[in-house]
Amino acid sequence: MIDHRPRDRAALVLISDGADTASDASLRDVRSTLLRTDAFIYAVAIDSPLRQAINTRVNPQALSEITSQTGGHTEVVHDMTELAAATGRIAEELNSQYVMGYSSPHPGDGKYHSIRVRVNRDGYKVRSRNGYLSVGRKD
Repeated sequence: MIDHRPRDRAALVLISDGADTASDASLRDVRSTLLRTDAFIYAVAIDSPLRQAINTRVNPQALSEITSQTGGHTEVVHDMTELAAATGRIAEELNSQYVMGYSSPHPGDGKYHSIRVRVNRDGYKVRSRNGYLSVGRKD
């Protein structure tokens, strides 16, 4: 879906119980694929307070590994009544984003480059990608 989107910017919101019961790809494969895209990935993990088997419990750490590297994040809710508030917070964040860019000193070298964005002002929160894969432009 991300590779065939009609616009440059994209966000994907996953709503999941977080239990990996039938994946076709490993967490490592998913993370590797996300390095080649500039989409923001968000997750809403539904962690029921009811007792569950250990292999069906939500795994917010795995979801956060996916979302944080893209500049997104994971929201954990405990029942369906909290779902609207969680998706509302994600929508608000998407509506108040700024896009920054720079010219890489390593254009198209095919390697992963880490980045860090910081702000020197109180009251501001920065969430950004952890890095980028430097590949040639799609023209």
